[in-house]
Amino acid sequence: AGGDLWIDDYDNAFLTLLGRLPTDAEVARLDAAQSATDSTGIAWFNTLPERGAAVCTVLLGNLEFLGAN
Repeated sequence: AGGDLWIDDYDNAFLTLLGRLPTDAEVARLDAAQSATDSTGIAWFNTLPERGAAVCTVLLGNLEFLGAN
């Protein structure tokens, strides 16, 4: 990830929601969510808002977040 069309700083969201920084595995999972493709290689998320929704869905669906809130 990186660049203007990618969300690549998850620290604030993790600190706000979970009180800790993301692990490397969590960063990799969120980056992968943004770059997901279908079976033909076409990206599922082509805009910043779509990528943001993907990141929020993964983060808010985290069992740690659900258990803490």
